[in-house]
Amino acid sequence: GHVLWAALGTYALALVLWRSRLGGLVAALAFAFGGFFAWHLPHLSLLVALSWVPWILLGYRQVLVAGWRWWLPLTAMMDGLLILAGHAQAALQTALALGGLGVIVSLIRLGRSVSGQRERQGHSDGSGNVQNRCCSQWLAVAVRETSPLWQAMVIIVAGASLAAVQLFPSLELAGYTERKHLSYEQATLSSLQPHWLLTLVLPNLFSAKGPAPYWGSGDPAETNFFVGLLPLLLTGVALVRADKRHRPLVALIAVGGVVMLVLALGGFAWPYRLVYDFIPGFDHVRRPVNFAAFTMLAIALLAANGVRMLVEEQDRAVHCVFERWLRVALAFVGFGVAAATLVLVTRVDAEARQRVEGLLDDLLRAALVLGLAYGILGARARDRRYWRIGAVGLLVLVAVDIASVTANASYRDHRRAPDSYIGQDWAGAPDDTVVRWLLEQQRTAHPERFRILPLEAGSIWLNGPLVWGLDSASGYSVLWPVWYRDLFEAATSPPNRSLLDLLGVRYVLSSKSPEDLFPPGETRRLTLVYEGAVRVYENADAWPRVWLAVCARLLDAHEHMPDVRELAALRSRTVLLGADAAFPDDVLCPAGETSGPPVSGSAEIVTYTNTRVVVQAQSNQPAVLVLMDSFYPGWHVSVDGREVPLYQANRAFRATLLPAGEHTVEFRYMPRYLFPGALVSGLGSLAMLVLLVMSRRPHDGIRAGWRLGVKGGFPGFRRTDTREQASERTNPYGGLRRPELESQPRSSG
Repeated sequence: GHVLWAALGTYALALVLWRSRLGGLVAALAFAFGGFFAWHLPHLSLLVALSWVPWILLGYRQVLVAGWRWWLPLTAMMDGLLILAGHAQAALQTALALGGLGVIVSLIRLGRSVSGQRERQGHSDGSGNVQNRCCSQWLAVAVRETSPLWQAMVIIVAGASLAAVQLFPSLELAGYTERKHLSYEQATLSSLQPHWLLTLVLPNLFSAKGPAPYWGSGDPAETNFFVGLLPLLLTGVALVRADKRHRPLVALIAVGGVVMLVLALGGFAWPYRLVYDFIPGFDHVRRPVNFAAFTMLAIALLAANGVRMLVEEQDRAVHCVFERWLRVALAFVGFGVAAATLVLVTRVDAEARQRVEGLLDDLLRAALVLGLAYGILGARARDRRYWRIGAVGLLVLVAVDIASVTANASYRDHRRAPDSYIGQDWAGAPDDTVVRWLLEQQRTAHPERFRILPLEAGSIWLNGPLVWGLDSASGYSVLWPVWYRDLFEAATSPPNRSLLDLLGVRYVLSSKSPEDLFPPGETRRLTLVYEGAVRVYENADAWPRVWLAVCARLLDAHEHMPDVRELAALRSRTVLLGADAAFPDDVLCPAGETSGPPVSGSAEIVTYTNTRVVVQAQSNQPAVLVLMDSFYPGWHVSVDGREVPLYQANRAFRATLLPAGEHTVEFRYMPRYLFPGALVSGLGSLAMLVLLVMSRRPHDGIRAGWRLGVKGGFPGFRRTDTREQASERTNPYGGLRRPELESQPRSSG
């Protein structure tokens, strides 16, 4: 659905810009069904966010052309929905693109207005009145002509305010993770490597099937930018043969696409350093390669203009250029086919042979597409009565060509839909026998919850447990609080049994034996309990998920992670708390002692959800209740309905003080900035609705903006003016009336 939404938005944007339905269809195919979308299907939040980008650009264009009353709040709402998709990088990139467009259009408008103003003042009589009003005139010009920038900023800020209910808690969380500030090296991970651009013409170059490994030196989902061979050639036609009326718009889209491509290079090009240093938010995200999606959108829009020029215009030179390029492309493809065939007939190893066969498949497909396109174009040139048939034929060729982009996608032939793909392999699934066995163990163990730990069990086990409802000590996440991340890394690099006990790991999953995973002597009490796609080992020494301690020791805020032996001696006796915790002396360990007497009592989880955990506890003396879930300031705790302090226990977990007796302890998740974010979102939504209601005749405004869009012209420089604004813009003073005419009555005309 979101892929189709992206296609529809691209079609609408291309139709408004170029007034070509066929061009809009080509643009929609190239962007929404090209390599970026096709290979990123498993990354749902990214695609959901990017599906709004064409619509936001269309809305901003309509703001510039048709006025702000209706289109500005509508575009801000679309930007808010993009942010709520949950992909922070896509939101930042869209804001950067929108702000950059605002700056460019404002500068060009301002430059034209200033040059016109100077020219008009040069022809004026130099009266003192005009000279005295010079500063106010320039200020008025600056305010009026920089309106595109302010409108873009309003859209960005208003969209962020609508999504504040998600943004504020997310920023709070990021402050406690490694995303608080990524180094430049971390922020430029997965930059676009220049050789990846070969997939613009050879989509399956790096992803050979069979024994030949992937050799694109990166994630396969990030190394495919195929938009179709014909759209690429049409983009070139649009660039070199653009008519004078559309040349500014073509230049704007082309420059924007090149800038986004340079930013996609990340660490391979210095401009990304400027973005990282000077634009807030880009030190929290990585994978600059995702900027390439905007470059692909630019290519799609330029290809739409190439289609318009090829099909609807009578300029024979356009046809000649396209035919010439088709012949050149066919010559290169023919040379490549001959070279690949020559390599295949020689003696090469199986791996190299399979790569060459994949390359040959791409070349033969390219030869077929280019040859048919050349034949259709030639037939249309000889008999122009059948140009519609030729145009439809070209469209079908574009669709078939782009469809080849997923020939080697890892999910193409799998029985499950791409949106269930959560790893590079399909080793596990909800109906896998290992998963079903673990889910059954978890059901029977309730209320005693346990954790699993996959160690070299396959990539599916990184995110799979979260999808299936299993509690895992690990996961592919950059949003762990740093204190839990540090403890986990100490427990797994290399695997340390004592710290795994502390993490509550009941089952270890691996394709290897314990002797291959743990140091000598660390395999005690690990029992093989299930053997399937992966082996499952039970750890009999795992700590319970919730337990009581009667002795607390305060740690200095700068003290390092306690020694492994010290942590191992804490079970059910001592808990380590931060030094800034206000704690009663009667629960602290006596001076010089590191452990206390065994506690007399029990604790049991009775309710467990994502945002609420209820524990029933009983103790004959004051004790500390420790819940071995990750500590985070967004959690609050109450005892028998009364709010009490939450403490950070053993560096990574939650704890609270319990008096003697039987108590109900409730942990609730309520981030500090959730309510302020909800308030801002509510006020922003109300403001946008008020603007929509106050807009005069909104349906007429939409139709007027659409009509202006399909009439052509440069969207950044043209707008609908009122009668007064139109008369001002056409008078010799460029919107500034001659002072000697101010007091004269206007004629009826």
